Amino acid sequence: MELINYLNIITRRKWVVILTMIFAVLVVTVGTLTTPTKYTASTTIRILTAKAGGADYIDYAIQYAERLAGTYVDIATSTPILEELETYVSPVPTIEVQVIPNTELIEISAESSDPALAQFAANKLAEILIVQSREIYGTETKLYVIDPASIPDKPSSPNPIIIIALSVVAGFLGGVGLA
Repeated sequence: MELINYLNIITRRKWVVILTMIFAVLVVTVGTLTTPTKYTASTTIRILTAKAGGADYIDYAIQYAERLAGTYVDIATSTPILEELETYVSPVPTIEVQVIPNTELIEISAESSDPALAQFAANKLAEILIVQSREIYGTETKLYVIDPASIPDKPSSPNPIIIIALSVVAGFLGGVGLA
């Protein structure tokens, strides 16, 4: 069949396409609007390792710093640390800790339906991690907050505009498939 034949079929059955698209948009809109909003707050920590070398040469031990950053990510998401966080925040929001590639930075993100709780949890976890760092490594390695979390003013999910736009496209394609 040629393209003209397909377009004629779609034109004759335009109501199937339109009703399918409207139904898809309505279902997705109701689902999106009833989904609880989530807010994400992030704190950034810098890991400062001890320098080695002399006046002419300073060795920053890049491999050591990368391993150390990975270790801090594991420590921050360990059960004892999260249990300590739970003494300050209940329920504990969803926590994600990651190393920012090619930097000395770690980003701690907390996601919650309460923006103030997300902000407090991200900052408190950073504080707990800094205290643990001093206990584990002493003064050899220093952690400090370079960008504390602020209270998010916009939800991180769901994004209703994108979701509803995708439902229009999916509804149209579904309608064309049914036609």
